[in-house]
Amino acid sequence: MSQVTVSQLAEVLGVTPDRLLAQFREAGISIGEADAPVTNDDKKKLLAFLRSSHGKNESRDDSDAPKKVTLRRKTVSELKVPSGGAGRARPGRGPAPSRTVNVEVRKRRTYVKRGAIQETEEGNASRDEAIKALEEARTQRAEAERAEQAREEQRRAEQEATEKAEREAAEAREVEQAEAERVKAEEERMREAEERAREAVEARSRKVADEAAKQALSNANPAGQA
Repeated sequence: MSQVTVSQLAEVLGVTPDRLLAQFREAGISIGEADAPVTNDDKKKLLAFLRSSHGKNESRDDSDAPKKVTLRRKTVSELKVPSGGAGRARPGRGPAPSRTVNVEVRKRRTYVKRGAIQETEEGNASRDEAIKALEEARTQRAEAERAEQAREEQRRAEQEATEKAEREAAEAREVEQAEAERVKAEEERMREAEERAREAVEARSRKVADEAAKQALSNANPAGQA
């Protein structure tokens, strides 16, 4: 059964042959040409590598995550608070002295690059499509092998039926030939019997005729006559 080449498999997967060759190299499979055949073991190894890579990508650290931009903003304001910790005016003494306190307010906003998100999603989708395409290719290959096996079984059955018919026809011809030879021999025996019977009848007829002639001659010439 013929093997699929790198170019044919790349066409099925919807990727370029160079991209598929690169994936083979990443998976540790030594295939260097687009016309090189790809065995079932090679496809299994590539599928396992892609699945493993897909699982790692799902749990990768922030260095491989979409690019993020974090903006930090700091503002400073002044707040007057009463000194001594009392918040109320003292009766008969006037308002309590106050002091100014600097209050720092920090705000942080994180922005994610939309293109990076899209690129990551497209990369995951490409890997999912590659895995799905490989599985579909394996399914199609298995169905093709089953169909080829069914055709081979049908060819064997037809060949056996043809050979059986030929044997039966040869046996029938042998039977007919034997019957024809038997009939011919029987006819030959009958002709020989008829020939012997005809010869016997003719011999008796000649004998009777000879005896009749002798008797007539004897009657014509009686004894004692000159």
